[in-house]
Parts: sequence; structure tokens; C-alpha cells
Amino acid sequence: MSSSYLESLNREQGEAVSHFEGPILVLAGAGSGKTRVLTTRIAQLIHEHGIPADRILAVTFTNKAAREMQDRILSLLGAEPTGLWAGTFHAIGARILRRHAPILGWTHTFTIFNAEQSRRAIKKATEAVGLDSRQWSPKAIQAHISGAKDELIGPDQFIEENADSFDPFARNVAMVYPAYQESLKTQNAFDFDDLLVKPVHLFEANAQILDFYRDRFEFLLIDEYQDTNRAQFRFVELLASQHRNLMVVGDDDQSIYGWRGADIRNILDFEDAFPGARVVRLEQNYRSTDVILAAANAVISENLDRKDKTLRTNRVGGERITLAAASGETDEARWIGDQIEDRLVSDPVLTYADVAILYRTNAQSRALEDAFRRRG
Repeated sequence: MSSSYLESLNREQGEAVSHFEGPILVLAGAGSGKTRVLTTRIAQLIHEHGIPADRILAVTFTNKAAREMQDRILSLLGAEPTGLWAGTFHAIGARILRRHAPILGWTHTFTIFNAEQSRRAIKKATEAVGLDSRQWSPKAIQAHISGAKDELIGPDQFIEENADSFDPFARNVAMVYPAYQESLKTQNAFDFDDLLVKPVHLFEANAQILDFYRDRFEFLLIDEYQDTNRAQFRFVELLASQHRNLMVVGDDDQSIYGWRGADIRNILDFEDAFPGARVVRLEQNYRSTDVILAAANAVISENLDRKDKTLRTNRVGGERITLAAASGETDEARWIGDQIEDRLVSDPVLTYADVAILYRTNAQSRALEDAFRRRG
């Protein structure tokens, strides 16, 4: 492995990469080089400590990130990390289930239902228990069941907690959930949430299988830890409890998936869940100017539940931030159009290709598109 690459790490990055055994929480602020830390540490484990690649499990949140991680490790080592498991929670879960599904009552060739297939199965289950799917939305029931699975609440527990609920929707979900789960099994299928839940069930019910994977994965590395839910936390907890060589990387200030089950307590309470954990803060930002960071730090500091950290940068200067309050989306789109035209007129070097517009939801693009069409 190239020593020059190690030398290019800053002090905090080097501290995280050089950590060997025991749990470690890496609080990685935006633009602080967390991918570099993850990949370099894996390469360090293999090259410097002699850990076989097949004793390492690295979990990312997208398939693209997993491929990028493997490419970077290959570049660092100059050879394929043969045997390394790197992928999303869902991909790792599916891989485990392909090996052990018969123990749970499925075959090795099970199908994975996508969201639409799952919704159709829920609609059929809704009608099978005597409910009108036009009155009780399969999509809403699907979201409720998915939320229960994120919390590792199975059909039996859900019935126990909701069968006599004052909420008619919860009572109906309690009827549909077991029927839906049984239909999945009949069709030899798992839904996307099952890829997280079923491996946990497998481990909890089969000590021999759990011991196999605990022995196999001596080192675990988890990316975007602030976005993990209860099922993902339990999966990690079960695997890491023997060797305790767990590195999680995340940023509580970037936790944005609470609406789909992410539990920020997983990162905030990491030191309670894994006593003796080391904490390293990556606070050097390589992406933004100090003007941007000053504004971001001022806003983020108002968060109530967070780990203390302050991003810094060596990139001095940059334009001041402008805050414009518009009366509505049409007025906002007009103002943005005026700003773009003024910039292009005042600086002939600029083109439309140099302009980017960010918005929270796709629906917000309509007003902008209309405003730009009117301008020709």
C-alpha cells in the first residue's frame, strides 16, 4: 500500500485509520473524507495487520458506494481484496438468506418482492381478510407494516399490541399483517424489509449460525450509521458482540431519514451500546468555503440532540450567502430567473451550464420550469 496515501491523511483521519481493535465511532462531518477513512482503514487492516479480507464486513447504504469502496481498496492494495464482504444491509441480508432460507421455511431460490409487488400482495391480503382495499389504502398499510418491521415487530406482537386498539386503522393492519406475511411465505418470497428482519430472526434463533458469522467477521465497518434503524442496529449488535471490532462512521447532524425508520439514538447512544468505544471527530471540511461553513455551523448548533463538533476549512473567502423571502413559488421562480440573468449579463464568461438549482422535492421544479419557459 502506498505510504504517500497514508501521509496525505489529516491528524483525525490518521487517528481513525490507525485504530486497530475495539469499537470506534467516527463522527464525520460533511465533506470530511469519510470514504477515504473507511477504505484506507480496510486496506490498513489487510496490509499492515495481516487481517484476511474475508474476515472483514463493510456495510454501505448504496450499491454505488459499495462498488466505489471496493475500487478504492483495489487501488490502495494493488490487488483484489478477495473474500471481502462489502454491500448494503439489504444485499448482505439477502446473501445470508440465500444460504440459510430453508431453516426459516423458504427455499434457496426465494424471490425478493419490490415495492409494487409487495403492495399488490398487501391488497390481496386486505381483501382476503374481508376489508375493502378502496377504503383501506394498501399503500398506507404497506407503510405501517414496513415501520413495524423496522422496529422488529412481527405479526404476533403487532396483533397483541393493536388488535384491541381504539384506532380502526391499526386494528385492520393487525388483521392484514399476518395474512400478508403468510402469503409471502406461500409464494416463497421476501419483501425488502424482510432482508433486514429475517437475518436477525435467523441469528437469534440459531446460535450455531450466529457463531459462524461472528467468527467469520472479525472486523465490521458501517457507513452512514446515523441512518440505521432498529433492525439494522440489532444485526450489527449481534455480529459485533464477540470481537467488538466495530467501526461506525456517521454524522448525527446529517440524519434525515427518521421518516422512514432511522433512529438517531443509534449514533447518539453508541458509547452506551458499546462500552469503552473510542470517538474520533473528523472536523476538517474539504468541500466548502469558510463562509458556507460558518452559516452551516450556526444553524446546526441549534439542534437539540447532537454530538458536539464544529467543521473548519482552509478554503477562505467566497460570496456571502443571500437569503431571499418570496411571497410564493411563482415569485420565488421569478426571482431566481432574474438572478441568473443578472449573473450572465455581468459576467460574459458564465453560461447556463455553470448554474445549478437545488430544491427539496421534484414537485417544486414545476414553477421554475414555467418561469424559464416564459423567458424563452
